Amino acid sequence: MKYQLIENYFETELFQNVVREYFDTVLAKLIGRHTTTSAKGLFIVKGKQWADYYDMPYHVHILTGLIPALFLYEKYMQERGYDTDTEADLYLRVFILGFTFHDSNKLLHAQQTSDRSDLEVGVSQLDEHVAELAVYEFLPSFDQHKNNVYYLALAAEDGSWVASEDYPITLNRDEIAGVQRKLAHLADGIASIQNENLESIERLHDSISRKLRGIQAIVPMSVSFIKVRHNPYTLLSQNLLQVARKVLLKNGKKVILALREGFVFWGEPVTEAEYAAIEKEYEQGSVEDIKFVELTNVDAQRCTFGFIGSAPFTYEVLDEVTDVMKNRFLALSPNTPAKIEDFDAFVTFSKQLVAAYGLPLECKDDNGRLLINYFETFDDGEDELFMKVYNLHKIQWLNTKENSEWNKDFKKWTEEQRKLPKIIVLKDTGEEVSTIPALLQFISDKVNSTNALYKTYLNFIKTWLAIREQDDVDEYLEELQNSIINHFESQEKKDSVKQQIFLKYFECPGHVNLQFLNDYSPEVPIKKEMCAFTGSEGTVPYKAVVAFGMKARGFSNRTVTSLSNKASHISSLFAEENKLRASMFSTGDANLMIYHDFFEARLDIDRDIVTSCVKAKDELSVLEDGVIQFDKNAKFHYNLYNLDFIKLAPKVEPTFFLVRKCLRLVQHMGLRTYISGIMTPYTPHRAVFHFDNAPRFLKLLQWDSIRLIHVEEVLDEMYLVLRFGKDRIESNLLKIAQSRSAYFKLYYLLGDEDQNKIFDSLQKFYKKYPQKFKGMTVTEQLVKLAIKIDVGFRSGAEETWMIRTAMEYLRKYHKQGSTREDIIQKICGEIYRKLRLQKHDNMEVIKDFATAVYDDLFINDWKGSIPPVNVEKDWIYQFAFLFKEHSLSFMRENTARKVYQQLVDKDQEVNEENVKSLLSKNSQKYVHEYMDLISNLKN
Repeated sequence: MKYQLIENYFETELFQNVVREYFDTVLAKLIGRHTTTSAKGLFIVKGKQWADYYDMPYHVHILTGLIPALFLYEKYMQERGYDTDTEADLYLRVFILGFTFHDSNKLLHAQQTSDRSDLEVGVSQLDEHVAELAVYEFLPSFDQHKNNVYYLALAAEDGSWVASEDYPITLNRDEIAGVQRKLAHLADGIASIQNENLESIERLHDSISRKLRGIQAIVPMSVSFIKVRHNPYTLLSQNLLQVARKVLLKNGKKVILALREGFVFWGEPVTEAEYAAIEKEYEQGSVEDIKFVELTNVDAQRCTFGFIGSAPFTYEVLDEVTDVMKNRFLALSPNTPAKIEDFDAFVTFSKQLVAAYGLPLECKDDNGRLLINYFETFDDGEDELFMKVYNLHKIQWLNTKENSEWNKDFKKWTEEQRKLPKIIVLKDTGEEVSTIPALLQFISDKVNSTNALYKTYLNFIKTWLAIREQDDVDEYLEELQNSIINHFESQEKKDSVKQQIFLKYFECPGHVNLQFLNDYSPEVPIKKEMCAFTGSEGTVPYKAVVAFGMKARGFSNRTVTSLSNKASHISSLFAEENKLRASMFSTGDANLMIYHDFFEARLDIDRDIVTSCVKAKDELSVLEDGVIQFDKNAKFHYNLYNLDFIKLAPKVEPTFFLVRKCLRLVQHMGLRTYISGIMTPYTPHRAVFHFDNAPRFLKLLQWDSIRLIHVEEVLDEMYLVLRFGKDRIESNLLKIAQSRSAYFKLYYLLGDEDQNKIFDSLQKFYKKYPQKFKGMTVTEQLVKLAIKIDVGFRSGAEETWMIRTAMEYLRKYHKQGSTREDIIQKICGEIYRKLRLQKHDNMEVIKDFATAVYDDLFINDWKGSIPPVNVEKDWIYQFAFLFKEHSLSFMRENTARKVYQQLVDKDQEVNEENVKSLLSKNSQKYVHEYMDLISNLKN
């Protein structure tokens, strides 16, 4: 597979080809099999927190160190001419594999022994796994050279360097133990940069610089950084960093690692020429980031170009807008029967006018709306010419308030007395519409609001005549274009808005605009003049053309003491930010921003990692537009900024599915997610999923910040929630958020059929994650005592009667102030009374149960206080579920004994067929469980 960024990062064919093969083989298998295997993050050993680092999947940890080390290794080989050596390919592959397995203890979950560390154990186990990781595809002679690989895997870290000598080097020792070991040590150091060193670009730069000291004798290399200081202009800042990347890349300065605020790159600090080039290119605007059509607003009343001031208004841009949005220029207002008198007659008139002048238009009544559109394809050039001229005329007439010449032209046509070139005979009345005044009179008789319709129908006539009356139509077309471009270009500000971003926030060693900082004296404006987003001076009226994330209408920045002020404003900088957001993202009413990345410090080849993930996972597919689909209803689209704007309704269900989608991204690709409000600044985060200022139910569930080691756990719980019913997600989650014990209550609220479907899922979940359920140990103890008294699994009444009885008497007599002995006796008496028909003689087990209810549950667990009724019910249903489970197990063990004895008595073989024949119809589906029980009996 082709990886464009890898080819740009490395210069030699040797490194490009070998790294590409590595991505297609070993890395693909690592991603496919170990996507969520943790190399760094939260480590808990025997219930105690051992370490807390930023979450980092294994494959991301490897690449974060490997790519920079390979960059240096390539330089080393080039300087010495080794890159053309016949053995260079072998040494390169050995180095890549050696570093890939330097954390094999984490990869294989190896455990230390009394005489060997966990890493030594992990390396010793690699022989059993290299085939499944496609190592032989990457290095066919692996068996011959594996000692060198294992040596590097152990030598990468100082703590295991001595153990590396257990694997004698078979290749050139100076190269493996000298050069490659130091590069592997450097790679591990870079990949292990953590915590406070990831919180600012300066600290990241200093950390990398310190680690490079160890290889200066091998390949001397300096590093520097670029930074955009924290500010509310997310896309403008990222756009500036992208421009800086491009400028530096032209001079061979490539990115090592990047944070959201900047990046560290190979080479000397930014020069004066590079600094000036970055400033110039950024201020000119990055046209590829601007989507002109998305920023243009055309309807029956107005035409605005939101990109003005952000990108040049050229002939090409004007052609794109008038072509792509051609039907918007035909919008009618009004266009419904409610606003047009004798609607059918008006539709008929419109069709007659179009037909009389042979216009390339389709006019129709679309379910009570009059629509006029251009033909999908034009028969000849004259039809296309009509479209271009008409749309340019319309742009002018929709902006008559801003241009006096255009206003005079429109007014002249409304006062024109000339005859129409083609007469229209009204079908209904036979009346002739032969003059422009008659045309306008017909329209005014039908509607109250005429302005927009005048601009459409008069334009039909004006355009038809203009094409025929002009000596040179092409010259006339060019004059129209010039008139429009000159008008709107004159509205651009002389001072670049982006220059403010550059001067205020751009920073790199040796280039800090101290003069600007000295002259910077911001003032807090009064409320009505304040930017609605940032609180700075609002100089731009907040209208639809600059609106994003907040409606231009229906919002007011007024205070209760200034209700006469109806206008809202934003700063020129945030107007530019909003234009860029609207240009790149379709969700104009977004209320959340989502950041995606593989790690806090990102490689410049993230897109290639995404490509490798898609290759490694059969369940991932790439759609035509580059969108990756990993679920029936879940998609991911990589973009240059690794972020997205979304609108999330403040409801439980959509929030649930958003979190689930983000966790599936971790599961399938190892991608992290950070969710915040559209004005909340990005904050470094250790968790693979973090929802800033999350809804309360997420916080109660502890789903607002999810660590890598807990992703599977949360997804399992989400699956369980879905099993309880997709139509009950909201109500169920709100109950579960209060207490996980609510699962058992929800189970008993289901019908019998649904209970049977979900029983196994709930049973597996609580056994796999017992820490999620409070008081489970006490409940288990009580159930074990209760099962000696009675069993029950056929109904809720059977499963709850005993504990309900105990709770009823405990609550009743505790309120009355009864003593411990009295309460225990009364519980025993009532249980015995209900059991008397069964002739239960063992009073001791009843007393044991009643005593445990009082001492273990009431005194020790509940601290001598009866809980609220809802909490008590959750506990009762928890007991009931476990009681049912143990009852079924007890009954199946008895059945297994009987079946086994019957087979022995009949001298029949104990096999699945014979066992199944002796089971009831309902029990036959559990034949495998009965086989296991019988096997245990035999043993």
